[in-house]
Amino acid sequence: MAISIAQLAARLGAAVQGEGTGQVTRAAALARATPECLSFLAAPRYRAQLSTTRAGAVVLAAADAPHCPVPALIVANPQLMFARALEI
Repeated sequence: MAISIAQLAARLGAAVQGEGTGQVTRAAALARATPECLSFLAAPRYRAQLSTTRAGAVVLAAADAPHCPVPALIVANPQLMFARALEI
């Protein structure tokens, strides 16, 4: 099922950084994500992968948002919100 980034953000109560009209259809790790994938960043050890991700959107904390080259869903707890996004 495809869902727009803006729709997903609204359902999660997340702020959107960047273009919210793109759609995601599945999930993947930052390093393997393609433009139709939703990914997330919660652990500092994966920050280096953020700059090269091709994800359609990334769920992350506000502190990491300035370093995200793709649309982002900004939340307080990225891991929890990513799990909720998977349920949607």
